[in-house]
Amino acid sequence: MEEGLDEAIRAKTSKITLVQAKLHLLFAPKALFLLKTCLCLPKLYILRCSPVGKVPWVLEEFGEVVRESLAEITNVEMTSGPWRQATFPVNLGGLGIRRTEEITLPAFWALIHSVHQLVLDILP
Repeated sequence: MEEGLDEAIRAKTSKITLVQAKLHLLFAPKALFLLKTCLCLPKLYILRCSPVGKVPWVLEEFGEVVRESLAEITNVEMTSGPWRQATFPVNLGGLGIRRTEEITLPAFWALIHSVHQLVLDILP
């Protein structure tokens, strides 16, 4: 199962890498909006519906691609300090970029909780 997760996340990472090459052509606020809302975590179905916490090395690669994209868009070197601040929520002075390590387990458990009653209804 881990091999399938590894391949699926690497496929998503490669797609984001392709789009990342074009993001710098956009106006920076538009590129940041696209990175936050379309390319990052909230829209990735695989992070919500599979136990990707079992392959942390692939999640780190995905996070690094997002970090590089953000550095290119903002023209700021994303060392640990600026990256940490960028991952804060907007109301706390950050950019609202979610880190994969922080969101995968809660997202997976939210899915499990949401389908729990359906599973109980289906299974005797």
